[in-house]
Amino acid sequence: MITDLTETKDFLTEYLNLAPVSFALARAIECRILSTLDFQPPILDLGCGDGLFAQMFFGTRVVDAGIDLSLEELRLASRRKTHRYLSVGKAGDLPFPEKTFNTVLCNSVLEHIPDLERALNDISRVLTPQGRLIATVPAAALSDHFFYTRALRKLGLPRLARVYATQKNRLWRHYHMYNDEEWKLRVDRSGLVMEKCLPFLPPRAVELCDLFYPLSAPAPLIKRTTGSLSFRPQWLTHLLAKALRRVYETDAATGGSLCIVARRE
Repeated sequence: MITDLTETKDFLTEYLNLAPVSFALARAIECRILSTLDFQPPILDLGCGDGLFAQMFFGTRVVDAGIDLSLEELRLASRRKTHRYLSVGKAGDLPFPEKTFNTVLCNSVLEHIPDLERALNDISRVLTPQGRLIATVPAAALSDHFFYTRALRKLGLPRLARVYATQKNRLWRHYHMYNDEEWKLRVDRSGLVMEKCLPFLPPRAVELCDLFYPLSAPAPLIKRTTGSLSFRPQWLTHLLAKALRRVYETDAATGGSLCIVARRE
């Protein structure tokens, strides 16, 4: 595997050192599921953001290219030196020739793109024959597992629960939340062939991420001033890692997210 990862790599503790609990738990689980897959270079990190995920996941490996809409995020990514090439851009108008990459990584990106069909067609264009799209996306049932959604339902407030879920997904700009069959249909239309669609982020993890979400409110300010999303004493990081370990290591039969692997023929 290009990532050269092992089962012993502790993404949970590493992420808790740098990010709020809700963000760290979700991303650590995402890293764990992705670490079971093969990433063949050259690799395009589509929607690379500030480069933290690539740095955490690929470690000392250098990713061939990173694309993002935000110049500010790309400036942060450039400091991490995880990507060989960085550019402002978006799926649908990728600044690369056809058949450039063996792997395109989209971690928690496709759901935010309004014109999904155009984005998938463009991803297919820049992939080599037999190249793979590896993407993580929210499942249709994600909102059902939100802590506050479930709490409101238990209180006999289903309408308010629906409002909460709708507003949160709107805040996150989730334009696309589908089950595995619907994702397969959309991927297949772009000329890609779905190889795998793996559930991850078990319901308990979604619940905890939602529970701790309000505590992440200061993260944008902390990031602007320090370049990191969070800071906490080491003893607290270890305590949180111990408390969340079981959830982090749980393999989900059903989950709030899906990991898609699709091949260009």
